[in-house]
Amino acid sequence: INPDAFYNYLSAWVCNDALAYSVTQGNLKPEPKPWCYAANDYQLEIPKTLPLIYSQIPFDVQGLTSTTRVTRMISQVRDLCAKYEARGLPNFMTGIPFYFWEHYLELRWKAATGVLCALGAVFCMVGLMLLNLCAATLVTFSVAVMIVQILGAFSLIGIKLNAISVVLVIVAVGIDAFYVVHICLVRVEMIGL
Repeated sequence: INPDAFYNYLSAWVCNDALAYSVTQGNLKPEPKPWCYAANDYQLEIPKTLPLIYSQIPFDVQGLTSTTRVTRMISQVRDLCAKYEARGLPNFMTGIPFYFWEHYLELRWKAATGVLCALGAVFCMVGLMLLNLCAATLVTFSVAVMIVQILGAFSLIGIKLNAISVVLVIVAVGIDAFYVVHICLVRVEMIGL
């Protein structure tokens, strides 16, 4: 598109190609200036629309039948948006795939970070409460092994990682720590450490 004539073309597109514009469900701000083609208009002076401040044009995506395909599409759209962002066109993505599936892009990394933070908190709290780093290390190791077992059971049963299962795994760190600390305290009292 000729950049000098873009805003003229925009007025013509919105007003004279109403079906194509309405199908896009576009939302342009400010509204393009009205102009209608007349057969006896030999000048064809199309008024320029004011420079766009905001534009929203949704697109239709088909064939998104799995989480892998949805996340691949989200990554591709992110790359495209970043390319135009680098050119000075601020933009952002909205829509159902971005609301409900975008967290899958970094889910494993965020889950690992959450579990490691929870294990670190268990180590610190048990170390402070029992004043015994050996007990804190054993409790943290035992909880980590239980988390690995839970993830293995998820894999065997066929439960895939999603937001709910990740939260359950992180909550399991606390539940497992509660159980293991009690066993550790009984053991410490029996041995007399």
